[in-house]
Amino acid sequence: MSAGERLNRPRRGRRTRIALALAAIGYALFAGSASAAGPQVVVLPTTGVVDSTMAQYLASSIAQAEANHAAAVVIKLNTPGGELSAMNDIVGTLLEAKVPVIVWVAPAGGFAASAGTFITLAANIALMAPGTSIGAASPISGDGTDIPGTLGEKVKNDAIAKITAIAQARGRNVDWAASTVRDARSSPAEEAVSLHAVDGIASSLDEVLAFANGKTVTVGGQQLTLDLTGATTTEQGLNPFLALFRLLADPTIVGILFTVGSAGLIAELWSPNFVTGIIGGLTILLALILSGTLPLNVGGLALLKEWLQKRSIAFSDEARAFGLPAPKGILLLGVQGCGKSLCAKAVSSLWQLPLLRFDMGRMFGSLVGSSEENVRRAIAIAESVAPAILWVDEIDKAFAGSQSSGGTDGGTAARVFGTFLTWLSEKNAPVFVVATANEISQLPPELLRKGRFDEIFFVDLPSPAERSEVLRIHLARRGREAGAFDLSALVEASHDFSGAEIEEAVISALYGDSSQGGPS
Repeated sequence: MSAGERLNRPRRGRRTRIALALAAIGYALFAGSASAAGPQVVVLPTTGVVDSTMAQYLASSIAQAEANHAAAVVIKLNTPGGELSAMNDIVGTLLEAKVPVIVWVAPAGGFAASAGTFITLAANIALMAPGTSIGAASPISGDGTDIPGTLGEKVKNDAIAKITAIAQARGRNVDWAASTVRDARSSPAEEAVSLHAVDGIASSLDEVLAFANGKTVTVGGQQLTLDLTGATTTEQGLNPFLALFRLLADPTIVGILFTVGSAGLIAELWSPNFVTGIIGGLTILLALILSGTLPLNVGGLALLKEWLQKRSIAFSDEARAFGLPAPKGILLLGVQGCGKSLCAKAVSSLWQLPLLRFDMGRMFGSLVGSSEENVRRAIAIAESVAPAILWVDEIDKAFAGSQSSGGTDGGTAARVFGTFLTWLSEKNAPVFVVATANEISQLPPELLRKGRFDEIFFVDLPSPAERSEVLRIHLARRGREAGAFDLSALVEASHDFSGAEIEEAVISALYGDSSQGGPS
């Protein structure tokens, strides 16, 4: 053995012993830190309408908490309610969770209304912040009205059975739970606790953990006592994909996507290059997917809603087999700001069809014959994506001068009107036209003849009952519970207001409230 080898042996031995010692120290430190960290609690802030995005968010987050062996999950809930199918998915997730789930209705002023009631009752532990409320779980249609007839009874009885089963499974007040569906009963936090509908009051997350600590719950069929002493909390919000999806599902964004997609298809026809056509098609496809989550939420207009709902299968194979012709369209006349344009978007949402906005003013060109050709191209685009909704906004302005067109523009307006009128009368493609107008006196008489449109609806200023409904919609959209306001006084104060003016009044009042010390 060489001198070098003899010198290296003890050095290698020392290095090995040092490495083992460091590893042992590291393990001890790791074990100590893991022990010091204590139980982990995942907090899921859950606000807004109950929809498929919320259901997916809660399901994936709870599954991740189970995989990470979290001690508990806290769902901080504030919702006006939402979709029945999404609610069922969330309730199933909570009842089958392998980790204790605590639903905390918060912050103060928040609520767990409608579908939120089912979700709260399905938790292992249900808590509410002071100043919150729960209940009003009666099922309603997509437009906010009662579901009539036998179908309404079936839906209500099914909801009563479901909420009864949830209350029984979690040991809650069954009679109160059933009354929230049967009688639309709602209770503030203190009353809900006294009636044993929920378990307690908690003003903060620390109070939530303190209340739950030591409680015994049933998880996966087994009794489990919560040990949350020294627990650390981690808030986990929507992942970027779900957050983007929920943002895009806003009705305004969907409308923009339809407009951009339509522009792309028009550009493709004008100047074929494949790029704009592909982008336009994909944008419209995305808007169609997102529009599946949009409700028909228009205050008032009961006759129009009923007419549209009766024809919701108008473009289906079942309608053709039954011998029903495809509807041609409707003309909406009335006062500005009363929701005519919103109705066009609502038809698209209700019938799950793409919405194309036909800007008649952009059809007029400087060359003889170009205006008529532009109209024919636009019609061809609408028919290429049929079945679809074609929205012609303020049609009275577009055709106001068609009667005297020969002396002012060489007959261009009259020819454009004739082209559109001929197509409207003879079209076979499943394109439903929604035309809006403010001044009926400006419309050519030929447009009002029977056979051009299926029906003509007059959209007047909202009645007192309709103003109340409009107020409820705009308050709910901004996270306010209508029951906290004197709706009778607001309805009286908004006499002769249009729907748009009521919305602006709500926004203005909220700004005034925030400037005087914060939101109510």
